[in-house]
Amino acid sequence: MPMLLNELAAILDKVFNRDIALPGDPVGLQIGRPENNISKVLVTLDINSSVINEALSGSADLIIAHHPLIFNPIKNILSSDIKGSMLFKLIENNIAAYIAHTNFDAMHGGLNDSIARIIGLKDIKLLEKAGQKWYKFSVFVPPEAEDGVRNTIFENGGGNYANYSSCSFNTKGMGTFMPLKNANPYSGKMGAVNFVDEIKIECIVEEKNLDKLTMSVIKAHPYEEPAYDIFKLENMPDTFGLACNGSVEPAQMLPGFIEGIKKNLELECIRLACPQDIDIDNFPVKRAAFINGSANSFTDRLSVGELDCDVIIVGELKYSRVTEIVECGKVLIELGHGESEKFAIRLMHDILSNSLKDYKDLEIFKSKTGYTRWRYCID
Repeated sequence: MPMLLNELAAILDKVFNRDIALPGDPVGLQIGRPENNISKVLVTLDINSSVINEALSGSADLIIAHHPLIFNPIKNILSSDIKGSMLFKLIENNIAAYIAHTNFDAMHGGLNDSIARIIGLKDIKLLEKAGQKWYKFSVFVPPEAEDGVRNTIFENGGGNYANYSSCSFNTKGMGTFMPLKNANPYSGKMGAVNFVDEIKIECIVEEKNLDKLTMSVIKAHPYEEPAYDIFKLENMPDTFGLACNGSVEPAQMLPGFIEGIKKNLELECIRLACPQDIDIDNFPVKRAAFINGSANSFTDRLSVGELDCDVIIVGELKYSRVTEIVECGKVLIELGHGESEKFAIRLMHDILSNSLKDYKDLEIFKSKTGYTRWRYCID
């Protein structure tokens, strides 16, 4: 049977790790009626007029794209505008649109990670973490309330990580307290130091669930003033990232490294910027950084020139940043925005085909027109 759009969108949110998208990035379901049935899905890099026509000719109910069709708030939708006409065409033909943008860039096995491996980088390290922050949550409860409070923790997002849920550590101990005037203690004597058996329940929790978990535990706790601790964790593994740095093994001279990139990424041309005093033919490449798509916002946040690499590979970068990188003695390779992300169509198709393989009635196909390539005129 076909899937409902809202059911499929919820699955896609998990498949593409929607929570790790950059703040303000318009990812997820952008267009569509949640109650509609979905039987055919078209995967693309961009949503343009040709892609919409592909969806119509292929009877697709949903387009899954990397680049958002609606990026900034829209003040009006007019059929006379390019974007407005596309929105009208989608809505009038009951074609939904789902976006996996910076979350797909950053996820493990996503665009940045996969393209870096296609280029041939080894021992890949993340340059900028993405996703939720993690916290350690601890609460002290009397033994008779232990099970109830622990279950409340699990029901509100605590103790979940990767392929595990309901994870906690529990320690028996003794607490002390003295109820003062106007107190309403759960147990113990007023005006005296009381010694009581308590259980310390500890778990990890994502930032998005922290407030909900804390409020729920306070509500479920029998104490008038529950004691709990919250610590930000700095030791969680680097699972998601928007850019990476890897080694070139064995080291290569720059011309050979460039030819390898062109071959592996199926490119005819790239752009190169480098310090004037280097010997291009004999410049060794031992480490390279890779940032797919636009590297402009990334370079605004981090000093790319100080990275531990010989070469920085980007989709596109504004000129002022290019000159800064070259001044730092590094070589910049610019692939082109679309050229650095064209494999998104194949990668998303493979991920979806694997993740949705149990849904036999759902057909997923790749766009043939969803990537706008540059054409170079060379004398």
